[in-house]
Amino acid sequence: MNVSTLRAAALALLTLASSVAPSIAEAQDFPNRPVRFVVPFPAGGSGDIAARLVGQKVSEMWGQPVLVENRVGGNTIIAAEFVAKSAPDGLTLLVPVDATLTMNQSLYAKLPYRPLADFAPVTLLVEQPLIFSAGPKGKGINNFKDFLDQARANPGKMNVAIGAIVTQVIAELVKTTANVDFLIVPYKGSQPTLAAVLGGDIEVSLSDVGPFAANIRDGKLRGLAATSARRAPALPDMPTLSEAGLPGIAVSSWFGLAAPAATPPAVVAKINADVRRALSMPDVKEKLLAVGLDASPTTPQEFAARIKAESDRWEIVIKRAGIKLD
Repeated sequence: MNVSTLRAAALALLTLASSVAPSIAEAQDFPNRPVRFVVPFPAGGSGDIAARLVGQKVSEMWGQPVLVENRVGGNTIIAAEFVAKSAPDGLTLLVPVDATLTMNQSLYAKLPYRPLADFAPVTLLVEQPLIFSAGPKGKGINNFKDFLDQARANPGKMNVAIGAIVTQVIAELVKTTANVDFLIVPYKGSQPTLAAVLGGDIEVSLSDVGPFAANIRDGKLRGLAATSARRAPALPDMPTLSEAGLPGIAVSSWFGLAAPAATPPAVVAKINADVRRALSMPDVKEKLLAVGLDASPTTPQEFAARIKAESDRWEIVIKRAGIKLD
């Protein structure tokens, strides 16, 4: 190896070292200020519950407050744009629902953020099935077959409340798969959806398990079916859609954690390690399970692969159903 080659190699090593050193130093110093978990839904929903449980644990590890900030609106777009344009220092993190990173690009012609390019995936947080429930207005609807029968007998007149994009997409998929026509009524989050069904404004809802499970167990609502491949742990007596007579749909919703795209890899790795540690704690897993959430931590690479795979899958489903939100 000649002198010029050696000099070039040495320069390359120095350049690499100079780029890696600040990242490692930033991770060792992280966080030196309060951290924000930005949740795109109102307080009390599944993503909010998960963010607060995990945030409390990592706050104790870090010796810094973790503030949960609910930025509601625009079908999660407002929160996503805010985090995408935040400083890439790990201090502002998004708690996206699956639709934020895997559906919006197919639902909207234009977005103020790029789901696959503007974020550094940190980890999957939790998974949960979506569930159909009937309230006081849904008279005679005691199971999923009753719901389908009434919807078919009264096309376009049955109301189904939804509180998020993912539930809207799944509701449209159910309409297509079951060949039924019902009216989808959107609300801003799980709590308003729950209030509408409990209050007798809407016959049926499709929502996350979280705030609905206790009301189903208490008999205030009637659980009809879960969208997942397996029964919801919080409601083991409620069948899946397949068991209820509608095969071909097996979907779990999820919440994750993502940073702005240029966040140093060492900082992402530190957040990932500490959040995974928090999600492995028995008391955290127990509290999540009590509201229908399964702790599902991943590596950043595993989370990125899942986002890409689901983006491709939902693009096909959304185009086939002709769903557009703009």
